Amino acid sequence: MFSLPLVSIQDEHRPSIPNLIDQLQNKIEMDDPVEEYKELRHIKPTDNCDTAKLPENKVKNRFRNVLPYDINRVMLSSEPDYINASHIIMNVGESECHYIACQGPLPNTTEDFWQMVWEQEVDIIAMLTLDMESRKVKCHRYWPESSEGPLFVCEKISICFVIVPVLKLYSAVPTSLVEVVEVFSDRNKHFIM
Repeated sequence: MFSLPLVSIQDEHRPSIPNLIDQLQNKIEMDDPVEEYKELRHIKPTDNCDTAKLPENKVKNRFRNVLPYDINRVMLSSEPDYINASHIIMNVGESECHYIACQGPLPNTTEDFWQMVWEQEVDIIAMLTLDMESRKVKCHRYWPESSEGPLFVCEKISICFVIVPVLKLYSAVPTSLVEVVEVFSDRNKHFIM
């Protein structure tokens, strides 16, 4: 595995970074970082998103402006290999942590999503959006409706809930939000929390 920077910065802008970080930190401490976030829209990306912009991949992107960079995108093992997802590698203390940031699946990308989960051996999925917001679908339902039966994603992959005793590890996380699913692919199993 290789490590990638979270942000690519052109050499001529590197000297100004510490000052920008100090300014942003001061704004955060004053609870006023809004203007800085608005300015991010005007920054031109230094990395390419050419694969995401290909005509055949545009239908797999929920938004035109939220695209994975070519340098760290997740590639599926089959063709087409595109999914709107990026590898993120971060050092946390002494550990190197590997994450994948992915858009909420669309109806036409649910199979790709579960293929990625299977191939990348994902252990935890943290959904950071609601499936519906203001009567708009923000994420296609990619998990089973109930524990009654599996969700058949494709010929090779099916998903079902697993009843397990849940230990309350953190008081901030209601146990009702912790669900475990079992993913089957060609008779192999993988559990995801």
